[in-house]
Order: sequence, then C-alpha cells, then structure tokens
Amino acid sequence: MKNKIPFALPIIALAALLAGCSASAPLRNSLVVGMECEYAPFDWQTMTANDHTVKLDNSSLYADGYDVDISKAIASYLGATLVIKQIAWDSLIPALETNDIDCIITDMSYTAERAKSVDFSDAYYQSAIVGVVKTNSRYASATSVADLAGCKAISQLGTVEDGVISQISNVTHVTAADTFGDAVLSLQAGDADVLLAEDPVAKCIVDVNSGLSVIQFTNGGFSGVDSSDLSGNIPVRKGDSVLLGQVNGALATIPETKRELWMQEASERCSVTSDGSSSSAA
Repeated sequence: MKNKIPFALPIIALAALLAGCSASAPLRNSLVVGMECEYAPFDWQTMTANDHTVKLDNSSLYADGYDVDISKAIASYLGATLVIKQIAWDSLIPALETNDIDCIITDMSYTAERAKSVDFSDAYYQSAIVGVVKTNSRYASATSVADLAGCKAISQLGTVEDGVISQISNVTHVTAADTFGDAVLSLQAGDADVLLAEDPVAKCIVDVNSGLSVIQFTNGGFSGVDSSDLSGNIPVRKGDSVLLGQVNGALATIPETKRELWMQEASERCSVTSDGSSSSAA
C-alpha cells in the first residue's frame, strides 16, 4: 500500500509553485543599465525631469531619450528597480565585463568583434548611416558614397560609422572624436567636410545646429550589412543567457507602433534642447 500523504501538503506545495510562477513576481530586484547619455535622440542628460526621464545614479541630472523609454519598459517587465549609470562609450563594455552594470542600452550595434566580448539581444531599433554637412558645402547635394570622394570625414571613435569611412574614395579620415558632440564641432570648424551618423542622430544634430544639413545615400551607400542597416541591440555579459532571454522577452512585448512613437517624442524633445547637440555612438 502506498503511504498516504496529508492532503494539506500538496495544496501548500502547489500554492508555493504558483506563487513562484506568478506574473507579478519580480524576475530580478534591480536592472543596472549602462548608458552614454550623449547620443540624442537615443539618450542624453538633462536637468529637468519629465514623464520619460530617470534620475542618473550618483548624479543630480536625469537621463532622457528613446533608450530610457526602452530601459523603463524592460525593467517593468522584469519587476525590477531601474538604475541608469552614465558611462563613457569606450568604457561601457569593460563596465559590463566587471559586473558594474547588467546591460548596455545606448543603441550599440551588433558587430562580430563586439560579439566576442558580449552577447547581443534582438534589435530594438533599425536605422541607416547618413551624412551631416554644412548646408553650403560642395557635398550638400551628395546622394551616394561615391559623391563624397576626396572629402574629409569624421565620426566617433569605436563606432560602425567610423569604421566605414575608409570606403570613401581618396578620403581624409579625420581623427575620430570622443563623442558626436565633438565631431559636430569639428564639422562646424571646417576640420571635416562630412560627419557620418545614423539618421535619427543626424536629424537631431541638424535640428539644434543651424547651417547644417543631412545627406542620404539613396544612390549607393556603404557596403556591408552593419553599415547599410544598423541595428540597435542590448549587450549583456557573455554567457548570461537568463538575462538575455528576459530582455528579449521584454522587447517582444513592445509593439512597433509604440517604438515609433517613443522615437518621435524623443526627437521632438531633443530638438528643443541644447542637449540634443551632444551625441555619440552607434
């Protein structure tokens, strides 16, 4: 005869199991996000709080932008407290590797080289490389990469955009800037003829800096999928399959219409603040 099991025990065990699987149970206590906060309209820092902002860790300033909306949505999905740390672009992956942050949300594109150090989420934004030039520049009418032959070109250090400059014929590759804000200054000073950026960033730069225009490469762009169709992805630590799955699960709940709305709203906010001219990284 099988031993009898008190009726209450399975009920208690079942209740505990259901509680552990409840949608309201947090998947993690906190989500620490590394963000550059100098890449409007994706992310920037501001002194003024609004419905989109999150106060930066150990700072009196706030993070704002599309990446902040994405971060808030992921943290909400996880039931986690969101912490955003402002970290310089070239220090983001090292901060992830040393456990200072859980993930990077600052529109970092997938590349094979970066994938050696981190694991990437599904894309949360798609864009393309464009150019920013002075409105009266000889390159203002360019519609292809071939039209940029002989120009002086600049972008930010360590970005996909800086990596494709060599595809321009007879180009002078201006020393890469630490931020896109610095690259804009080089363009305005005449040290560069063309600044390569992704389209939402370029449009924001033009909105807050008079005398600049965006050129699009409709008749022949840069070769390589990483340059022609940039994807914004979220890096997590190499091998952290749990968080990676949770992030992808959260992204799957954000419809394209909401993503488009968030980007539109972020672009409008950055176009009316000087913070929008301080941009970087893709």
